[in-house]
Amino acid sequence: RELNVTVDGDCKYPDYLNKVLLKAATQGYLACHYIFNNLVRYYEKLKEE
Repeated sequence: RELNVTVDGDCKYPDYLNKVLLKAATQGYLACHYIFNNLVRYYEKLKEE
């Protein structure tokens, strides 16, 4: 199973999001943990701006 997710350029920091979401194509706890931690960081950064 693969979950390939890409973000277009309509958001802030699309390169960062694409790098994080690239891990969504893999399975397992560590990949999920990495994705959620970095998505939280992304939204906290947006909230600060």
